[in-house]
Amino acid sequence: MKLEQLALTVPGIGSLYDLLAAIVPLLSLRRLAIYANGSEEKVKAGALSLAQTKIEQFILHSCSSISWNKLSYILSGLSNIRFLDITMFHHNMNSFWWFTFPKLCYMCLILVEVSFE
Repeated sequence: MKLEQLALTVPGIGSLYDLLAAIVPLLSLRRLAIYANGSEEKVKAGALSLAQTKIEQFILHSCSSISWNKLSYILSGLSNIRFLDITMFHHNMNSFWWFTFPKLCYMCLILVEVSFE
């Protein structure tokens, strides 16, 4: 059985690193969508071995305060990405996008500003 699309809707993804590590063995996966409402995501140090994956579409909609530096460190191995759609809360003003996708054709980036009025 080949799994080409996987959509995860979870209350909170906890550790994004652990979630992606569990998905790495799915070598036939082409589209990965993660919809998370939790704001307590944690990032582990260490790069994932994502080079073998064939993921071309990556969607992450999250209420996380994860920084772009941490996200770029985790996703740097996804070299086959053609479609990238990321929605996150924009808490960290000092970091931004430090990774490239050589095959990228479409990108949607939504940063949600939180008002504390």
